[in-house]
Amino acid sequence: MIAPRMLEGTITQVVIPAVCFAVCAAFQGWELWGPHKPELARARALFRDVRAGWVVDNYMKGQAAVNTTRDYIRAALFFANTAILLATFVVGYAGSIYTDCSDGDTSCSADDWLFVIKLGVLAALLMTIFFVFTQCTRYAVHFSFCINTRKIAGAPMPQSLMVKVFNHAHQYYSLGIRLYFGTIPVFAWIFTSWALLAVTPVYAYMVRGLENAGFVQDELDEIARRAEVKQHVV
Repeated sequence: MIAPRMLEGTITQVVIPAVCFAVCAAFQGWELWGPHKPELARARALFRDVRAGWVVDNYMKGQAAVNTTRDYIRAALFFANTAILLATFVVGYAGSIYTDCSDGDTSCSADDWLFVIKLGVLAALLMTIFFVFTQCTRYAVHFSFCINTRKIAGAPMPQSLMVKVFNHAHQYYSLGIRLYFGTIPVFAWIFTSWALLAVTPVYAYMVRGLENAGFVQDELDEIARRAEVKQHVV
């Protein structure tokens, strides 16, 4: 009887989480970096071009550029503050569980340790999110100075530099959003491994929607047609 129970525990507590997290990580990686249909690549290029175009259009525009940049920084700070608040709560809860079980007549059980480990994984993920959005805020603040700086040491401020700084900040922002989605399977794992198993296809569907550019497909086709016509005219 002991062997089947040990096997069942191994499958439930080790195999299922390992497989589910591997699937979630692989699917997110595939959606983000894998080969895709041309429309998805065009969508990402479009959003990069929009950010570059916004920099060019708002360079040295004073308060208009500052207001938009300030709102961007506020959004990043909101995500960072939420992550550190949740992480503080999770760490405190994990500490209270360990204190309660270690101060009792018996030492912490395997279930207690497993639950503390789960909370530790969630706290580590939330702390990672906090530092990612902190980096985003850092470079966004640098960009807020660049957008209204005409010259550096007498030389004109290159707009390409501002675009790179803005895109660098946005890379952290984009990574932070995807890490937030990663909390979904971790929260499910805290309840049970079976909940994680049930949530895994839901997570894959949500990530597919996050990376899917089908909602702007018509506009992308129109932009491609206009670019082709302009190229022929030139």
